[in-house]
Amino acid sequence: MDVLNPSCAAQSVGPANQLFGLLVQTILAAQCAISPKDMWPKDYGPTAVEQGLNEPFDFIVVGAGSAGSVVASRLSENPNWKVLLLEAGGDPPIESEIPLWYFPLQNSEYDWKFRSEPSETACRSVKGGGCFWPRGKMLGGSHGLNGAVYLRGHKSDFDEWQSMGNTDWGWDSVLEYFKKSETNANRSFVEHQNGEWHSDKGEMGVDHYDQPEPIRQVFIDAAKEFGYDFMHDLNADLSLGYANTQGTLKNGERHSTAKAFLVPAKNRKNLHVIKYAHVQQIHIDSSNKVTSIEFIYKNEHKFIAKATKETILSAGSIGTPQLLLLSGIGPKEHLMELGIPVKQDLPVGKNLQDHLIVPLVFQFNKLTAQPEPPTEFLDNLYNYLIHRKGPLAGIGTINLVGMINTVNHSGYPDIELQHFNHRKQSGFLKKLLHAMDYEESVIKPLLDANNEGETNLVYVELLRPKSSGEILLQSTDPNDAPRILPNYLGDKRDADTLIRGLQFQANFVNTESFKQNDGVLVRIPFDDCDKHEYQSYDYWKCYISHMGTTVYHPTSTAKMGSDSDKKAVLDGSLRVRGIKGLRVIDASALPTLVSSNPNAVVIMVAEKSVDIVRNEWMKAEKTEL
Repeated sequence: MDVLNPSCAAQSVGPANQLFGLLVQTILAAQCAISPKDMWPKDYGPTAVEQGLNEPFDFIVVGAGSAGSVVASRLSENPNWKVLLLEAGGDPPIESEIPLWYFPLQNSEYDWKFRSEPSETACRSVKGGGCFWPRGKMLGGSHGLNGAVYLRGHKSDFDEWQSMGNTDWGWDSVLEYFKKSETNANRSFVEHQNGEWHSDKGEMGVDHYDQPEPIRQVFIDAAKEFGYDFMHDLNADLSLGYANTQGTLKNGERHSTAKAFLVPAKNRKNLHVIKYAHVQQIHIDSSNKVTSIEFIYKNEHKFIAKATKETILSAGSIGTPQLLLLSGIGPKEHLMELGIPVKQDLPVGKNLQDHLIVPLVFQFNKLTAQPEPPTEFLDNLYNYLIHRKGPLAGIGTINLVGMINTVNHSGYPDIELQHFNHRKQSGFLKKLLHAMDYEESVIKPLLDANNEGETNLVYVELLRPKSSGEILLQSTDPNDAPRILPNYLGDKRDADTLIRGLQFQANFVNTESFKQNDGVLVRIPFDDCDKHEYQSYDYWKCYISHMGTTVYHPTSTAKMGSDSDKKAVLDGSLRVRGIKGLRVIDASALPTLVSSNPNAVVIMVAEKSVDIVRNEWMKAEKTEL
């Protein structure tokens, strides 16, 4: 490229045009290097269309998300096992690789675009009255469009799993599997207590986000006034306090399980990945053994695939129960209503749990940060493309997390606080609020506040809900989205805890830290809420019904449990009860929702479960010999 613009070329004697051309070429090359097409596993679909799927596979894995990518990669480490991985989406787009740009992926072709049914307890001021539930539809699944926050939960979460009858799922058993995946970039974390908590030997990059913002210190100092100190590592032996979390990152890019596990395995001859493969049904014979699965490739080619050892569902907390129900595995009454022959009467979809979040908005009028100059975005873009640094390499202040206990300030956390800062007159705030799908009556007062000063949305998140909802089929058509009924605040204890969390955060305006920066709580007008005393119990409950929404953490819709657990769909090895050759390895298997963002936990479950599968089948093969 010798000339950029013919109209100005005459003003140069030559080198300027050449150097500007080189700059443009360098930027374009840097853009292409973020997510080159040949980086991802090749689609085996065209080969299957041309040659068919004549040979049976040892394992079929449905879903290439946080769990499925790990499962397929680990199983294919055995060169004698033939593995088929089916993913309904395709390769992640370039936006998926840039940490800050995960919101634009919502409501796109890379998203299943699920919605919960309207409710009186949450999402009343979300368009349509139901909560928007994004779920990833690409290699990496939801790990390709979430904030990539790396939190493990509290030790007591897993000890509770074990106390519920899930043998070997306590903290002492799962810690090694958290470490197994992890290549932690923080040397002090890795070396702490001789590597007890972290590792630098795994496949998945874990690192701190780039570009901390000054407003963090305002919240950190305010929290100290309430007795919560700043911590360095929420994933180690401390559990309450504020910290900058890490994310699944490597060299300033998102490091999803697809990138960490499938990309290095893409040339294995025994691993076949078919993209745009929408699984329709699991076929089960009269002896309750899985015989095959049926899927459609690119909406036109029908295939029947067989696994000689196991079919493993990793389609997520919505996709997995939907597929089980379509295949006749689920509550007998619900299946009979739809005319689906019952293969196994199990409480599939009956234990849906999710983290409900409620944003509070603070406006700061004395912070020094100025509105973004027109060229700042281009500067940030260049910095990211060339150096993988700057705001695009982070997720703003979302990685500043507070873990609090609203009852006694000790023990395990019951509320998580996440912070999303927006400088004065930020263009990003409007995009965020539209991505969260709020009504204009909510968006306008928040944009007005941001026009006057720097604003920070604090997401008050209920960590351990007592309520549970359910997933039901809308019809027998696999293309119809299932019904999602979260049942937020169905248990009064959830409202009590969440309101204590809201009041705790609202009281930050009384701290010296907030007063010094003229930090005030923005009041959003709701006619029905304003009838109550401001910040009273009834006011907050009404406020929750308008502003409360999902933080995209659904789990437990096919939970594992002991033989005596009437809510359990799976046994402790994640096998579907009463069905031979079928296992579930994904977020739906979690017995309960953990006290943190669950993505790291799902990856751990995949690592541990794969070891269970491998040990079972290697033992069986030795017995045959």
